[in-house]
Amino acid sequence: MNRLRFLALAVAAALLLTSGCASRIFKETTEFGGRGSYMLVKPTSAGLSGNAFADYTDFELTKLGDKTGGQTPPQVFATMPMAFYEALAKANLPSSGGRTLLIRGDIWHYERAGLFGQVSGPFEEALARVEFVDKASGRVIGEANIVGRTKTSRNQGPEEKGRGLARGIVKLIDDHFPASRKPPKTDS
Repeated sequence: MNRLRFLALAVAAALLLTSGCASRIFKETTEFGGRGSYMLVKPTSAGLSGNAFADYTDFELTKLGDKTGGQTPPQVFATMPMAFYEALAKANLPSSGGRTLLIRGDIWHYERAGLFGQVSGPFEEALARVEFVDKASGRVIGEANIVGRTKTSRNQGPEEKGRGLARGIVKLIDDHFPASRKPPKTDS
């Protein structure tokens, strides 16, 4: 009888490990912080150099509005500015003052993982619609949906979704910023 119980336990453990638990354990120990992604809604218009962001040497994030009816916690808004400037520095984008690109917009969706979300794999996200605006002229040069997402239990929370939103904004700028205009990398 003990052998039968051991065999049943071994089979159950093998099924759990092959049905996603192993990948979740791996994810829980290797993913750090909220992730950001984007989708262009209104393609960026070409700037003076043929690229929408090439002529900017300064990037300014305004406080996003809340279109979720108060569902978005204040920590999301509080976390975003510092996370934005950290992500800019990491992406090696210019930050020398000069022509400024203003990023403004609103958070339209905020989601917390419920009990089922915890069991099936935590998946939380915040969705914002942002505009990229030439600060001097007020001209909108592009518009995008930005997603801040957390996929692990230890990375959940409003702060991580705020970091994800900031990283998504910087990723869009970085992906559309010409490498030839980036400052030289310095060893730190």
